[in-house]
Amino acid sequence: MGMITDFLKSFDKGYNNSNAEKNRSTKKEMQELKKKEELQNALKLQFDKTRESIINLRDSGELVLIDNYVKKYPNYPKGTVKFENLRELLKARQFDFTKDELETIVRLRLSNLECEEVKVKIFADNPVNVDQCIRNYLALFFYDFNESIIRQILVDKFNYTGVIENDLERVRREMLREKSANELKKFESHLMAEVTTYDQITVRDVDTISGYDFELLLKKLFTGMGYQVTHTSLSNDQGADLILEKEGTRSVVQAKNWTANVGNSAIQEVVAAIKHYQAHRALVISSSGFTQSAIDLARSNNVELWDRAKLSTILNDNPVPKN
Repeated sequence: MGMITDFLKSFDKGYNNSNAEKNRSTKKEMQELKKKEELQNALKLQFDKTRESIINLRDSGELVLIDNYVKKYPNYPKGTVKFENLRELLKARQFDFTKDELETIVRLRLSNLECEEVKVKIFADNPVNVDQCIRNYLALFFYDFNESIIRQILVDKFNYTGVIENDLERVRREMLREKSANELKKFESHLMAEVTTYDQITVRDVDTISGYDFELLLKKLFTGMGYQVTHTSLSNDQGADLILEKEGTRSVVQAKNWTANVGNSAIQEVVAAIKHYQAHRALVISSSGFTQSAIDLARSNNVELWDRAKLSTILNDNPVPKN
């Protein structure tokens, strides 16, 4: 009987300890939940206050000051001289923000600006569904993407309700598979081209020459097309590898014999060359292709682009004989 009594006492003690532990655990969870709710409420209040401040700034016409600030000085946060100058300027116009309040407004407007810039780029070719938008986005930011920006864009455009992390990864894998397939086709094309001997240079021959020889090839090509061609100095080309003259029109040419797609820098260089050489037209020629960002920049600056396909067509239509 004593053993049973001891067992029951031990059981009761363990049961009570277990209940006490559960109660402590439940109390801790409730405390954490309360803290989380308080934090969410605080963030909501801060967001509502920031949104109200932005509305007041817009109504007064002063929001342009902050928008211009984030465009010109996106990397000047709280504590910098330019940030303090902005704060003083707004204060003189009856908007007396604390440093933290102004920083929140600046960050939100910068985020909105980035979002709008991305929208313009990914909607340039009028995508009709979520996957096309994601493809355009990844063409710009394949490895360095911002999930919150693309998610918001998809929500606004298509009432998107999916899991953005999963859709980004799925489309990214599809693009990688397509890239591999295209590279394999290109390799097969090279193999088949080796069977036949051509008397004229083709785009496949370009893959075997240096960047300098590519410039010389283009000089022969344009000379054959009736242009007067100047091949600029390698050390001082000022953004143009070739200068073309024909019928009173001067063109500057940037040549890129790359295996990767050509980015913004080539467009920026040839745009600078227009003014330096007093040219009327600018052209960038790539033996591969161009990033979507470069295409957008070229379009806004009236720069003509020749990718691999266009170069191949021009070489076929204007034969350059092999030496």
